[in-house]
Amino acid sequence: MNPLNIDTRRELFVDRLLIDRLDNTYLKLHEPVSGGVAIRIDKPWEGKGNFGISVIEFDGRLLLYYRGLSLTDADVNGVACVAESRDGGTTWIKPDLGLVKRPDWPANNVIATTDGEPRFSFPNAPWVDTRPGVPADERVKLVQSVPAVGNEKHTAIDYPGGSKRLVFYGSGDGFSFHKLEPQPDFVSDLKNALDGNTTMFWSEAEQQYVVYFRWYEGRMKEELEGQPTGGEGWRTIARSTSKDLMTWTTPVPMTYGDSPRDHIYVNNTQVKLRQHQFP
Repeated sequence: MNPLNIDTRRELFVDRLLIDRLDNTYLKLHEPVSGGVAIRIDKPWEGKGNFGISVIEFDGRLLLYYRGLSLTDADVNGVACVAESRDGGTTWIKPDLGLVKRPDWPANNVIATTDGEPRFSFPNAPWVDTRPGVPADERVKLVQSVPAVGNEKHTAIDYPGGSKRLVFYGSGDGFSFHKLEPQPDFVSDLKNALDGNTTMFWSEAEQQYVVYFRWYEGRMKEELEGQPTGGEGWRTIARSTSKDLMTWTTPVPMTYGDSPRDHIYVNNTQVKLRQHQFP
């Protein structure tokens, strides 16, 4: 076959696809080597329930967001914490943001609303809005899931039924967030919608915003008499799009062809920046 043109791209030699011949050498799978501890979870507000991590690149630095859940604090929803790296992820610090004022949380790294309310832990996946013309104080965004009707609280443990709405927030620094005005109109009637990690971004190729979120396909345990745990179905993913962030298409459940069904607990869908095409 003819040589493959990879231009100036860097390509890993992981198999024989890009290799015509090996002389006095061979492919070897090496054991991973520990790089040491990057971030220690050792603060009172961080606790033991730290599920959920997302990393963005913003203004020449990396921001790593994670949930702090003490399992003993009155707020069972926890808080959202952030660590910062200015050397590409080699070293990390926990910035003293000064946003949340609690005497038992000195020098904390908890992100919050502009009035100091720490409410962004569930779900917590801030993202950089790369759409041209986005205001400087809205370049970093995140969303929060709330019931579309009623006053029930949606937390990491308490999950009211019915339709769910996304509430949109923006930030200029990735630390202090304000509610967008006007608010985008995003509501989903899918069962157990917006119950976990929600991934959103501006798709340059499609010229629109895209969101992927979790819902439950099938009968949940609450619908099955005599079955205290489990359900008859799967956690799975749906997709919706918007040209202007304000109005969104009706969410469409994803399909998976003939592949065996299994739970998709979270999704980390991202833009594929470059399409590699090989014969």
